[in-house]
Amino acid sequence: MFEIKRRYFILAAAIFAVTLLGVGTGWTMAWLTSETKSVRNIFTVGSVQVQLTETWNDDTNGDGQMDSWKGILVPGTVLNKDPVVSVPEDCEDSWVFVCLQKSEWPHPSEMTCAVDTGWQILPGYDSVWFREVDREDAVRTFSVLQQNQVVVSENITKQELASIGHPELTVTAYAVQRSGFDSPEEAWSHIQPTL
Repeated sequence: MFEIKRRYFILAAAIFAVTLLGVGTGWTMAWLTSETKSVRNIFTVGSVQVQLTETWNDDTNGDGQMDSWKGILVPGTVLNKDPVVSVPEDCEDSWVFVCLQKSEWPHPSEMTCAVDTGWQILPGYDSVWFREVDREDAVRTFSVLQQNQVVVSENITKQELASIGHPELTVTAYAVQRSGFDSPEEAWSHIQPTL
């Protein structure tokens, strides 16, 4: 028994000595290894933008440049008003909203404007419409008003027109990413404009 232990001790001492000798002379043990090529991941920031343009017909500051829109109310006339919402290319899938706010507006039978096709009324609101715009959509420009017009009734009288004051129509466009919002109502609540 003692002889077996002595042999194991001599064998262990010999292995230890060879290992020390290998380390001292620069000899290394070879291990089986493997390495993959690196995979580069690049992240870019998404973009959501919306633009609102309109043909102006009035020079309010007298500099020779049209800078606002002005319409004269005359019974039986059609006023050309062409607000257009555009979503630039490379924008993420979006919920796009348009809000029409009327102040000092006469009765709807006296002066009308309708929202163009493709816009849907936002449930619970009477002045907000929405549409979905996909990143890949070819059409990215949308008229706001049907036939780009405001119609003044031929039945309105001069006295009724005088009592109206100065009606205004304010058009505002908004956009928010669709990712993360399952419905236009949820997206609109995130925007939270003051109406």
